Amino acid sequence: MKSPLNNQLIWKLSLSFFLLTLVIGMAFMALTVYITNKHFEEVTQRLNSEVASHLINEKFQNESPFLEDGSVNKSLFGDLMHDMMAVNQGIEVYLLDDIVRVLYSVVLDHN
Repeated sequence: MKSPLNNQLIWKLSLSFFLLTLVIGMAFMALTVYITNKHFEEVTQRLNSEVASHLINEKFQNESPFLEDGSVNKSLFGDLMHDMMAVNQGIEVYLLDDIVRVLYSVVLDHN
Protein backbone atom coordinates (compact mmCIF):
# COMPACT_ATOMS: atom_id res chain seq x y z
CA MET A 1 0.00 0.00 0.00
CA LYS A 2 1.30 3.43 -0.97
CA SER A 3 1.67 6.02 1.69
CA PRO A 4 -0.53 9.15 1.46
CA LEU A 5 2.62 11.29 1.38
CA ASN A 6 3.88 9.54 -1.74
CA ASN A 7 0.47 9.88 -3.47
CA GLN A 8 0.27 13.59 -2.60
CA LEU A 9 3.78 14.18 -3.96
CA ILE A 10 2.85 12.55 -7.29
CA TRP A 11 -0.21 14.82 -7.61
CA LYS A 12 1.83 17.94 -6.83
CA LEU A 13 4.51 16.98 -9.34
CA SER A 14 1.89 16.17 -11.99
CA LEU A 15 0.08 19.46 -11.43
CA SER A 16 3.36 21.40 -11.52
CA PHE A 17 4.39 19.70 -14.76
CA PHE A 18 0.97 20.37 -16.32
CA LEU A 19 1.03 24.07 -15.35
CA LEU A 20 4.61 24.47 -16.54
CA THR A 21 3.72 22.85 -19.88
CA LEU A 22 0.64 25.09 -20.17
CA VAL A 23 2.62 28.29 -19.49
CA ILE A 24 5.39 27.33 -21.93
CA GLY A 25 2.80 26.44 -24.59
CA MET A 26 0.98 29.76 -24.18
CA ALA A 27 4.28 31.68 -24.31
CA PHE A 28 5.25 29.79 -27.48
CA MET A 29 1.90 30.60 -29.10
CA ALA A 30 2.14 34.30 -28.20
CA LEU A 31 5.71 34.49 -29.51
CA THR A 32 4.69 32.72 -32.73
CA VAL A 33 1.81 35.16 -33.33
CA TYR A 34 4.07 38.16 -32.65
CA ILE A 35 6.86 36.95 -34.94
CA THR A 36 4.38 36.02 -37.69
CA ASN A 37 2.84 39.51 -37.61
CA LYS A 38 6.26 41.17 -37.73
CA HIS A 39 7.27 38.94 -40.66
CA PHE A 40 4.06 39.78 -42.52
CA GLU A 41 4.64 43.52 -42.03
CA GLU A 42 8.26 43.23 -43.21
CA VAL A 43 7.33 41.25 -46.32
CA THR A 44 4.54 43.70 -47.16
CA GLN A 45 6.93 46.65 -46.82
CA ARG A 46 9.54 45.01 -49.04
CA LEU A 47 6.99 44.10 -51.70
CA ASN A 48 5.55 47.61 -51.79
CA SER A 49 8.84 49.53 -51.63
CA GLU A 50 9.29 49.22 -55.38
CA VAL A 51 5.71 50.39 -55.87
CA ALA A 52 6.50 53.60 -53.99
CA SER A 53 9.62 54.24 -56.04
CA HIS A 54 7.81 53.62 -59.32
CA LEU A 55 4.89 55.74 -58.16
CA ILE A 56 7.09 58.76 -57.48
CA ASN A 57 8.76 58.49 -60.88
CA GLU A 58 5.40 58.07 -62.65
CA LYS A 59 3.05 60.50 -60.91
CA PHE A 60 5.36 63.34 -59.91
CA GLN A 61 7.10 63.62 -63.25
CA ASN A 62 4.77 66.36 -64.50
CA GLU A 63 3.01 67.49 -61.30
CA SER A 64 4.18 68.61 -57.89
CA PRO A 65 2.79 67.19 -54.65
CA PHE A 66 2.42 70.82 -53.53
CA LEU A 67 0.39 73.65 -55.01
CA GLU A 68 1.87 77.10 -55.67
CA ASP A 69 0.66 78.38 -52.28
CA GLY A 70 2.55 75.57 -50.50
CA SER A 71 -0.49 73.46 -49.62
CA VAL A 72 -0.79 69.78 -50.51
CA ASN A 73 -2.14 68.95 -53.96
CA LYS A 74 -5.07 66.88 -52.66
CA SER A 75 -6.59 66.21 -56.08
CA LEU A 76 -3.32 64.62 -57.22
CA PHE A 77 -3.28 62.40 -54.15
CA GLY A 78 -6.95 61.51 -54.70
CA ASP A 79 -6.16 60.37 -58.24
CA LEU A 80 -3.10 58.57 -56.97
CA MET A 81 -5.08 56.70 -54.33
CA HIS A 82 -7.72 55.76 -56.89
CA ASP A 83 -5.03 54.24 -59.11
CA MET A 84 -3.44 52.41 -56.19
CA MET A 85 -6.75 50.99 -54.97
CA ALA A 86 -7.21 49.36 -58.36
CA VAL A 87 -3.95 47.48 -57.79
CA ASN A 88 -4.05 46.71 -54.08
CA GLN A 89 -6.65 47.81 -51.53
CA GLY A 90 -4.14 47.45 -48.70
CA ILE A 91 -1.89 50.23 -49.99
CA GLU A 92 -1.81 53.47 -48.02
CA VAL A 93 -0.35 56.69 -49.46
CA TYR A 94 1.60 59.11 -47.24
CA LEU A 95 3.36 62.37 -48.07
CA LEU A 96 6.35 62.73 -45.73
CA ASP A 97 8.69 65.64 -45.11
CA ASP A 98 12.48 65.43 -44.78
CA ILE A 99 12.33 64.32 -41.14
CA VAL A 100 9.65 61.71 -41.89
CA ARG A 101 6.65 63.52 -40.45
CA VAL A 102 3.36 62.77 -42.17
CA LEU A 103 2.21 65.88 -44.05
CA TYR A 104 -0.76 64.24 -45.77
CA SER A 105 -2.21 60.76 -45.95
CA VAL A 106 -4.79 58.97 -48.04
CA VAL A 107 -5.89 55.78 -46.32
CA LEU A 108 -8.90 53.65 -47.18
CA ASP A 109 -11.29 53.11 -44.29
CA HIS A 110 -11.56 49.29 -44.11
CA ASN A 111 -14.64 49.36 -41.86
